[in-house]
Amino acid sequence: MPSIKSVAIKACRHFMIPVARFMLNIGVNYSEFAEISKLAFVQVASNEYGIRGRKTNMSRVSVMTGLNRKEVRKLRDRLQNEDWELDSGLSKPASVLTTWFTDASYLGPKGAPAWLPYEADEGKRSFRDLVKQSGGDIPPGAMLRELQRAGCIREMRPGVWKAVKRQYSPAGVDLFQVQRFGECLHDLADTMGRNYLDSSTQDGRLFEFRAWADNVNANSARPIKDLIARLGKGYLESVDDLLAKNLVQQRDIDVRPTIRCGVGVYYFDSSAHAE
Repeated sequence: MPSIKSVAIKACRHFMIPVARFMLNIGVNYSEFAEISKLAFVQVASNEYGIRGRKTNMSRVSVMTGLNRKEVRKLRDRLQNEDWELDSGLSKPASVLTTWFTDASYLGPKGAPAWLPYEADEGKRSFRDLVKQSGGDIPPGAMLRELQRAGCIREMRPGVWKAVKRQYSPAGVDLFQVQRFGECLHDLADTMGRNYLDSSTQDGRLFEFRAWADNVNANSARPIKDLIARLGKGYLESVDDLLAKNLVQQRDIDVRPTIRCGVGVYYFDSSAHAE
């Protein structure tokens, strides 16, 4: 019977294949990735294995990670002195679409997203106002170009835009998509890790299931993919509505507790790459 560690190493190699593919495609080499991996191991060992809430001491981090104390110290200094936070603005296209599809201020008389001019007279709705409300620090012009590139909006007449797709799922590689890659992998891995390591009861587990089968008729893949896309779109829109109803207004964020939560749905198959 194989050990948990040996299976974990094989599993790590398995999920690292698409990560390595993505990193190589955008020009991140092994040395750069290995350095980031060491930072992650030192961060977790330092922050989550201390006694009585204190930071883990240098010797224990060294033993746990297999790195010498000198390197642990160097990596801890990097973690403390360099900015490792993701750019929250690059996550805002989805927020802009949610507001456009759910906020009564941006809906037409039939409940569909209103057509918005890029700029408008005071007191009238505009795309610039929408981005100011939901887009963080991203300039309205950059947000417009990104939503257009992702196929989420269409220009109906010069300077007037219509939202045509509620889900933000762009193709190609740019700053928005690269950050989204990291966010999505983090969220899935964090959920599975918490379920396996932290929750002692079924009630404490976060929702995480998948439906899959081996040896599916390859000729059925396209209709299955299309059906899942339609079902998933409807489900995610209902979740989006639920989340929008429970958002804390910006003016109340400092006085009311908030969390980040949601759900991800994705289709997968083995046809694109041999692994």
